[in-house]
Amino acid sequence: MKTKTSTFVKISLGIMALILLISIISLYVKLDNLKEEKNDLTALLEEYQQSIEEMEYDLSLPKEDYIEKYAREVLGYHKSGELVFLDESD
Repeated sequence: MKTKTSTFVKISLGIMALILLISIISLYVKLDNLKEEKNDLTALLEEYQQSIEEMEYDLSLPKEDYIEKYAREVLGYHKSGELVFLDESD
């Protein structure tokens, strides 16, 4: 009777250890995925912060300067007599 009980206890402990090992591995995989997601979100946050800084700069410009900046960057305008260099890699 004692042998059956100790065998049962050993099997039970082995099964519990296996379940615990599987749980730990699963948590490590989940942790790795969360770290990767955190890095992605951190990079995205930095992009948004830079975008906000650029927008705040644009808002701080006088109206005429902003219009000139917009015309140059977005519309591709330039002042007469100005030399324009085009980047062919774009």
